[in-house]
Amino acid sequence: IGALRAGKHVLCEKPMTVRASDAQAILDAQQANPGMKLAMMLNQRANPLLQRIKGIIDSGELGPMRSSYYISNRWWRPDSYYASNPWRGTWSGEGGGILVNQACHPLDLWIWLCGMPEAVFARCREGAYRDITVENDVTVLARYPEGGQGVFIACSHDMLGTDRLEINFAKGKILLEENRKATVLRYAQPEGEFGKISDFRTFQGMLMASPDKFYQTEELTAQAAFCEDYVQMFQNFADYILHDAAPVVSAQAGLQQVQLANAIQLSGWTNQEVTLPGDYDHYNRLLAQKIHEETAQ
Repeated sequence: IGALRAGKHVLCEKPMTVRASDAQAILDAQQANPGMKLAMMLNQRANPLLQRIKGIIDSGELGPMRSSYYISNRWWRPDSYYASNPWRGTWSGEGGGILVNQACHPLDLWIWLCGMPEAVFARCREGAYRDITVENDVTVLARYPEGGQGVFIACSHDMLGTDRLEINFAKGKILLEENRKATVLRYAQPEGEFGKISDFRTFQGMLMASPDKFYQTEELTAQAAFCEDYVQMFQNFADYILHDAAPVVSAQAGLQQVQLANAIQLSGWTNQEVTLPGDYDHYNRLLAQKIHEETAQ
């Protein structure tokens, strides 16, 4: 905020803030200082494979999204990680756990590819298998405005880890693994049409015998050179300043990522579904309570 008020353009690292109310204050500061550029360094959006997937989704060729399932467990952290600095794994020093630190990128990609949920219900385990006070194991059920639903799972205690996103559509599905390999399945006709005309046993027999009559498979692989995504983000920010090019990741996207993280935490604390963008005051009060309880020990 100080930089924007001083007439400086800002490229903000992830997360934009811990509290969504603070992120909103940054966007308000940009609005109050016209001409100042503000963007986010959520660099995984520059991944060429993810950009191809995004283009397929946005084209509408697969129809409306029905469901998404994202397992993002590749954030293993040993005890020594949390012991390395006193702020790690604490409410007072970090403001949260995996949702604030490690899982910022997958939360952003989940929003980017699947859309912003309208509500979430979450279970957040705090100090699961580690001597910390913050959440390090979360399971989220999301509800989307168009009627679809999604599941997001993340933890930092799975030493082998999994990174897999499956998105189901009316006309196909996308399977994404470790942001390096994707499989796009395109149905010969919308799933609902198969549902009207086929007995399920007959259908499964035909599917096994002649799968190409029912769907086509496209395998996609693309991987940028080491740190090339950062190079692209910096170049894009320069073009944003000099030529008013659209930022790869807008400030609004940074706000949404924090809103979603806050809503998941708030749902875990209250054991209730939380409607996005969430109640900022309620979240801030409960976070302050967490910090007070932690520092009073």
